[in-house]
Amino acid sequence: MWWLLAACGSCLLFSTAVFGTFVPLQNADGVEYLFAWPPAATILAAWLTAVVGLGAGFGAVRALASSTSSAHLDEARSGRWFRPIAALGVVALGIVPAVTGVGERGAVAGYILYDLRWWWAIGLTGCAIARADRLVDRRLGRIGDGIRNWSSAARLLLLDAVLFVGVITWAVATTAIRFDNRLSGDEPKYVRYCEAWYQGQGFDISSLALVRDQPLDARPALLRNGALFFSVIPQDIGAFARDIRNFVRQPANFRWNRARSYNGFVSGIHVGLYQIQEAGTCAMLFPGYFVDRYLLSADSSPDGKWPADLVMTNVMMLLTYGVCSVFLFRFLRNALGSEGLAWIWAAAAMLTLPTTAFAFQFYPELPALLLVLGVSNELLFNDRPRPLAAAAAGAAAGALAWLHARFLLICVLLAAMAVFGRTVGVKADTTYGYTSRARWAFLAAFAVVVFAVMAFDYHVTGSWSPLARMEADGQGIVLNRIGVVLNFIGYGLDRRLGLLPNSVMLVGALPGWFVLSRKSRRLAAFAALLVLALVVPASGYSLDPAGTTPGRFVAAVVPLLIWPVAVLVRRFWASPVVQIVTVALVVISLDTARAYNWHYAKSFGGLRDTSFSGWKAPLAFPVIRGEAWTSPANFVLFLCVAALIGGLSWGAFVRATRPASAVATSAWDPAVTGFVFAGIIGLFSAATSANGDWTDPFYLPNDAAARAAAMRALVRTDRCFCFTSARGHVNWTTMRPNSARSALVSLYPDDLRLTIQVLVVGDGQAPAFGRMRVEFGDGEATAWDGVVTERRIAHTYPQPGTYPVKVWFQLPARVSPQLHRETIEVRAGK
Repeated sequence: MWWLLAACGSCLLFSTAVFGTFVPLQNADGVEYLFAWPPAATILAAWLTAVVGLGAGFGAVRALASSTSSAHLDEARSGRWFRPIAALGVVALGIVPAVTGVGERGAVAGYILYDLRWWWAIGLTGCAIARADRLVDRRLGRIGDGIRNWSSAARLLLLDAVLFVGVITWAVATTAIRFDNRLSGDEPKYVRYCEAWYQGQGFDISSLALVRDQPLDARPALLRNGALFFSVIPQDIGAFARDIRNFVRQPANFRWNRARSYNGFVSGIHVGLYQIQEAGTCAMLFPGYFVDRYLLSADSSPDGKWPADLVMTNVMMLLTYGVCSVFLFRFLRNALGSEGLAWIWAAAAMLTLPTTAFAFQFYPELPALLLVLGVSNELLFNDRPRPLAAAAAGAAAGALAWLHARFLLICVLLAAMAVFGRTVGVKADTTYGYTSRARWAFLAAFAVVVFAVMAFDYHVTGSWSPLARMEADGQGIVLNRIGVVLNFIGYGLDRRLGLLPNSVMLVGALPGWFVLSRKSRRLAAFAALLVLALVVPASGYSLDPAGTTPGRFVAAVVPLLIWPVAVLVRRFWASPVVQIVTVALVVISLDTARAYNWHYAKSFGGLRDTSFSGWKAPLAFPVIRGEAWTSPANFVLFLCVAALIGGLSWGAFVRATRPASAVATSAWDPAVTGFVFAGIIGLFSAATSANGDWTDPFYLPNDAAARAAAMRALVRTDRCFCFTSARGHVNWTTMRPNSARSALVSLYPDDLRLTIQVLVVGDGQAPAFGRMRVEFGDGEATAWDGVVTERRIAHTYPQPGTYPVKVWFQLPARVSPQLHRETIEVRAGK
C-alpha cells in the first residue's frame, strides 16, 4: 500500500513539473530559466486522474492475482510493482536550471530529466505494466508466448510486417516535410532523369521539354529509351575502335576523357548534355514518378519542370525506407541468432539519425543501404548458395556503381567477399561461402552491371572510368590531403555533422567491434572494411552534405554499426549499469531523431529543436572542422572523448573473454539507477563545460514566444510560486521587461452576446502585459486575470436590456487600475 501512496506522490510531482511553465529566456548575458507553478485546478485535475488510474490498476491487479495464483498475492497487495511509477517524480528535478544560481550549468539535467519526460513516463509505465502482468499469471505475456509457438515463417512474416509498418508510421508522424513537393540540393537532378525517361530521352537531357509545355494528354514515350540504347551500341563500338587506334599511335598525347563540364553537367563527346549524378536512384523513384506524372497531376510545379504533386514519388522512397528496415532485421537475425534482439536493434537503427531522415529525401543513400544489406546477408549467412540467388546478389552489388561513385569501393569489397569469403555462422558447425557455380554466377552478373556503368561513362566522356563524369566536373574523390583525416574524424565526432553526436548510442560501435572480433575475426573484419569502404571515399569527397542531413554521405552503412552495438550490449547486459546506460542512450538517440525530423527543412541540415533546456547531446562533442577546432579547450575535449571511447573499447576487449552472467540483475534498483543517471548527467556536463556552450540558439524556442508564455503564467495570479535562475522569486509585478503603458478596450455586442477586446499598448520591442477584471453589469464578473498583448472575453446575457460594463486594467507600478466604463444595449436576435 505504501508503494501506491509513493506512486501517487510521484505523480503529483510529475504533474506539477509538466503542467507548470518552464521556459528559457535569452538575455544579453546568457539564458535565464523561469519556472512558474501551474494553476491549482490544473494540478488537481491531472493528479486526480492519475490517482484514479493508479487506484483502479491496484485494485484490478490485486483481484486478478488473488483469483489466479496465491504465489504473487502478497506482492500484489503491497503494490511493489508500482516502483517504476514511484520513480517518475524525479522528473521534477529537471527544473533545476531555474533554481537561482544554477542556470545554464543545469541544462544537461534539464534535458535528461525534463525534455525527455514523456519518454521516461512511457518507459516506466511500461515497466510497471510488465511487473503487474507477472503477478496476474502473465495474461499479456501469453500473447507473446502464443506467437512464439507459430511456425517460423508465420512468425517472421508478422515481425517483418510490424517493423515495416512501425518505421513508416514513425517517419510519417515525426517528419515535418513528409510528402513535400519542393526539391532542393541535388534532388532535382535525380528527378530530372525520371522526366527524361518519361519523355523517351534516355540519359540525354539536352532536348528535355518542360512539363508545363507538354499537352495534358501527351502519352509517355518509354519504349523510345530502349530504341536509343540499341542505336548507340554500334556508334560506341566504332568510336572505341578509333580510340584504340589513336591511342596506339600516340599513347602519350591521347586523352581518353574528352568531356566538358558545366557546373554539375557534362557535355558529351557525341553531343548531348548529361548529369554527373548516376541514375540508379531514379530507377527506384521512377514507378512512383510515372504515377504522379501520368495519372495524378494535371498541373506542373511553379518552375514548370516537374508535376505539381510528387506524392507517389515520395511514397517510393518511404517504401524503400520500410523495406530497408526489414532487410536489416533479417541481417541481424542471422548475425545475432535471436529474432527478438534483431527486431529491437533493427528498429533502433532505422528510427534514429541519419537513416530516418531520408524517408522523404530523394538521395541514393536508402537504395544503397537496401543493396548493401541484401548482398551482405547473402554473402555472410547463406549456407545453401544457389546460382540464381548468387547472380541476383552480384547484380545488386554491381548496381551500387549506378548510385554514386562513393559506393565503388563497396562494390569491390562485396565482389572480393564473394570470391574469397568463408565465414563461420551463428551455428558453430555451419560454414558459409559460395560454391564454384554460385561464385561464377555472382561475378558474371556483377561484371555485366558494372560494365554497363563503364560503357555509359565511355559514351559520355570517352573514358571507361566510373569516375569520368565527376572528374570532368572537378568533383572527384581526393585522398591526398590533410583535410581527409579531419573529415574522417569528423564523421564520427564533429559536433554538427558527426554520427555519434546525433546518435549517441553508436558510442558502443567501436567497443562492440572488439567484442565481435573475439567471436569471429572474419565477421569483424568484414564489418570494419564495409564501413571503411564508404567512410574513406566520403572523407575524400566532403564532410558537409550541402545543407542536408549530417552523415548523409555515409548513411548507407551507418545502420550496420548497430550490429557491434547489439553484440556489446548483449555480452554485458547482466550489468545493471549497462542496462540503464543503454536505455538512456537509445532514448536520447530516438529523441534527437524525432526533434531533427520535426524541425528539418530542406533549406538547412543541422539539428534544430525547441527544447526547454536548450541543450542537446552534440554540445558535449568537439568541433572538428571549423575555427574552434584549434582552440585548446576544444582539442582537450576531443582527446578526452577519444580516450573515453578507447578506454571503453579496451575494457570490452579484455572483459569479452570472461564468462558472462547467465541471469541479468534488475536494472531498477533505486540507488544504482540514481547513481548511473547522475553519472550520465555529470559526464555530459563535464564535456559541455569544456567549450562552455551550454545552450545553442538552434535548440532554444523563439524568445518572444518563450517570454509571452512566461508572462501568461505570471499574470494568472497576484502572487505565485515563480522563480528564475537569475532573479530568484518573481511575480507579475517584478518581472521585466514590461513595455505596457495603458490598455485599449473595445466592446462588440452581437445579439445577446458581448465580446470584449483588451489590447495592451506597448512599444512592440518587449512584452506588454497587465491584469484585468470585467463586470458585465448583470451581476456577473470575472476574477482578476492576466492579459498579455491582447485578450478577448465573451459573455452571453440572459435577456435583452441595457447594461453598464466596467473593465479594469492594472499595471504593476500603478496603485489604482485604469477603468473603462461603457453602457451597451443587447437585443435578442430575430
